[in-house]
Amino acid sequence: MFIAFEGMDGSGKSTQARLLYKRMVAQNAKVELTMEPTDGKIGDIMKVLIGGQNVSVDPATLQLLFIADRSDHVHKFIKPNLDAGKIVITDRYLISTIAYGMSFNLSEEWLRNANGIFPYPDYNLIIDVDSDVALKRVSKRNNGKSYFERKDFLDTIRENYKILASKNKNCYIIDGNNSEEEVSKAINSILKI
Repeated sequence: MFIAFEGMDGSGKSTQARLLYKRMVAQNAKVELTMEPTDGKIGDIMKVLIGGQNVSVDPATLQLLFIADRSDHVHKFIKPNLDAGKIVITDRYLISTIAYGMSFNLSEEWLRNANGIFPYPDYNLIIDVDSDVALKRVSKRNNGKSYFERKDFLDTIRENYKILASKNKNCYIIDGNNSEEEVSKAINSILKI
């Protein structure tokens, strides 16, 4: 099984991915937890590029770098673990790339085609929160805001996630404004665990 957690920064997706991983480990499931951008060489470049208030590359180049990181991730980690019969949980994947890319006015069709070679998740769990809630949560972190963490931009991304959820199979929108426990229960209900 392949499970992708999607949502804007501050939505709680990373927390929920970790909680699900811990629950599955406690149930003795063969499970792996990963994230994008990765901790690989390409992912490290991505983190530098998006870590500040300004992005120094054009939107198409940025998306191609995300796709390059994903290609490496799929071939070195995701596919081998899926082939070994493990459950793979990822914090961000295809839907995030498309939602964020569309926010830069890149074509949804181009973004889909560029990502078309990668395995599609069995579950895309989109944690949805108000942009004000997301920004408040992000401000509590010590690492500062990234380029993407602006209210107007987050509002656009949120709408893109909703559009994509209506067009893609296996997409579930979960209200991330609820408590951590309520969100977790909603996820368990979707996954039937």
